[in-house]
Amino acid sequence: MESSTLANAIPFPGGKNILVALEESKLYIYCDLSQDLGTNSSGKNILIATTGGSKPLGATNAFLGLNVFCNITEGPKLTDETTSKLREVEIMGYYCTWQVKGHTLCMTIDFENSWEKLATTGNSVVLASSGGNKAVGKTGILCGLNCHVPLGKKFLMEKLSTIANNDFVSVGDRVELNEGFVVHVESETQVTLHCEYEYTRATRRLAMLPVVIEGETSLILTLRFVDKKFRSEEKAEQMKTEFAVLSPKWKNLLLRYGPNHNGNNGTGTVDFDLRFDPTQFIGRSFSGKSLTVSSSGGWCSIGNEIFIMFNAHKPAPRLSPAEIRSAVQNVLESRRVEEITSLSLKKVEILVVTALNLKGSSLADVRGQVKEAVKAYIGSLKLSVPFKTAKKAVNKAFATRKRDEFATLSLKTLLAEVSSELGAAHWEEETLKAHVKEAVMQCLWGDVRRIRGKGGGLRECGTRLSEGTTER
Repeated sequence: MESSTLANAIPFPGGKNILVALEESKLYIYCDLSQDLGTNSSGKNILIATTGGSKPLGATNAFLGLNVFCNITEGPKLTDETTSKLREVEIMGYYCTWQVKGHTLCMTIDFENSWEKLATTGNSVVLASSGGNKAVGKTGILCGLNCHVPLGKKFLMEKLSTIANNDFVSVGDRVELNEGFVVHVESETQVTLHCEYEYTRATRRLAMLPVVIEGETSLILTLRFVDKKFRSEEKAEQMKTEFAVLSPKWKNLLLRYGPNHNGNNGTGTVDFDLRFDPTQFIGRSFSGKSLTVSSSGGWCSIGNEIFIMFNAHKPAPRLSPAEIRSAVQNVLESRRVEEITSLSLKKVEILVVTALNLKGSSLADVRGQVKEAVKAYIGSLKLSVPFKTAKKAVNKAFATRKRDEFATLSLKTLLAEVSSELGAAHWEEETLKAHVKEAVMQCLWGDVRRIRGKGGGLRECGTRLSEGTTER
């Protein structure tokens, strides 16, 4: 671990507790193992350092993903003994090494000798990888690293220097980037991006260097130049001299054409401004790990055979157990008891993910907490006075019968007996039916403790019967 590189390291854009430094073809990645960023979204691990998903490495076309964490029940053990195996530089995985000095973990990727192997997903080419989550000595800490390039993209090693040039922009700043891109943070609620660039038929793609606003909101803007027109360009050809929404897919995003915006036969000048409010957010990303602040909704034509794709996002706050419990309660309390008992856990999970404005792969992160919250909610229903009373009546009906009578006992008959026992005014018929069905299931399948009598008959299900009940 070179002390000089650590001294010159800078925060990794969008990351937490991660510093990076560059020395020729080598990228050094540092994190403080003694840090505690709180629990992750599943509530099972303590985050120590994270990139918050895969983040771009400057203008190289490569992305870096890193997570350092430990189990919440154990916590990290940082001593000379637990880190002794990593006092010297060791191979971490594929084309990356690591070392621990004190409480600092240093990982190194040498892009001069990178891997460039097709990932198992088939969607990217891996440059370096830890090969899964690796134990950091005997500290109880795990670390997972992945550096890749999207399939079809070329890794531009000559642009490694741009990794250290990710601009951090604050309110009032106006920063000129590459290729005619300018970012102006005019106020806390208004950011304007300007692009003015002369293009030719040879121009195929233009990308703005990554930029981060106030240290948390990352901006990504890419232009694509094509040879043929698309139908969607008809609306775009109506030049917007004032800021306006260009497409129904746009969220928190406005565009205004500049006076020099023109083009013909694949050559011309692209000149436009984009504007958005960095204090808004339109939902979580597909992974659920970041909040989308502004988006073009994918590629969108802006006329003259030019398409743009824009996205502004920031790390999403972790979902607290209280938020998940509240979401589960909101999903379930709006439904009748009989509907709740018929819902599968998978269906409830999907409803909760939707209520929390999460998507697809976010389900795995909250599944455990949703399951526990559902069990607690159902438990509160079972312990309510109506269910306990219905359960007691079902127990009594079973206790007056021999075991071989259970197979011929219909729900209709049992419901009639329970209704007679309780009186018709206790609940609506459907609600009572749901309670009775649940009580029967508990008795027959042992969801609640069941005790068999000496003669083999069912003496008691769930709550104990009152004295004087006939025992068979």
